[in-house]
Amino acid sequence: MSINSKGKLIVFISIFFSFFLSACAQAIIEEDGLRQFLPGTELKNWQAKDSPQQYAGDDLYLYINGGAEIYHEYGFEQVIIQDYSNKQGKSVSVELFEMSGPESAFGMYAFKSSSLGQELNIGDGAGLEDYYLNFWKGKYLITLTGFDAEEETVLGLKQIAEAIDARIKSSASVPEFVKMLPEEGLIKPGIKYFKGPLALMNSFKFFLEENFPLQEGVKGDYTAGHSVFIFKYESIDEGLKAFREVKEKFINDSAYRGFKERGDRKFSLMDKAGGLLFSQSFDRYIFIVLGMGSFSKAEEIIGAIYK
Repeated sequence: MSINSKGKLIVFISIFFSFFLSACAQAIIEEDGLRQFLPGTELKNWQAKDSPQQYAGDDLYLYINGGAEIYHEYGFEQVIIQDYSNKQGKSVSVELFEMSGPESAFGMYAFKSSSLGQELNIGDGAGLEDYYLNFWKGKYLITLTGFDAEEETVLGLKQIAEAIDARIKSSASVPEFVKMLPEEGLIKPGIKYFKGPLALMNSFKFFLEENFPLQEGVKGDYTAGHSVFIFKYESIDEGLKAFREVKEKFINDSAYRGFKERGDRKFSLMDKAGGLLFSQSFDRYIFIVLGMGSFSKAEEIIGAIYK
């Protein structure tokens, strides 16, 4: 064999082993799955208890009795559960969910959060309420439960959350659709993002008997006391069809009165408590302003959205 041929053989073998080692490393990561995000020796005062539990797909129903449907509506893929404890007998449980994408993770995070929580600088968004800490990062949603609100437990929640955050390298921002909500007076911790009717009904039920025709939606509450809903559809035709259906439901629902056409694809009415509801269809969107004091101010809010 010539020197030139030997050189080519060495290069070929080097390239082959590089691909082989890379494939092996990737296989180890995939096999490890969600375990790679669970903290270990980097935790100073907390240690993992027993082996983690894992559930994927419909097996989530075995873990969450009666609450799995909402996760599936947002796009659940799999979850890993790991308990931690310290020498003082405190416990923290970690649930790390992999969702179908960042929008799904944000939506589920918003569903589980409230405006009463303390915002934290962890992941792509985090909130602490009593002894619960929720945060999302990329396509992952993480819920930590501490079982009591003592200072030592709360510090443990934060420490474990920060360790998980450091292990998840992917990141994302709030869905662009959510950013359509007017900024002034918006209570950001209270934002809700809907990917199905179940999430909407848990946040606000418009009709007594029938569901709101929904593909994607967002709700924002404001310091002035009103709420803004934006619903998005795949096409203008689907948006118009949904708007006509919604209008008929409002007209025929006994919870509302005083229906008035306000122009092309606009109407207003009052709920039983005397609150004003104003709705307008624009392009493939339906806008609803609920609880604003006057029609003109509600229309001004919607105008600001589609500008």
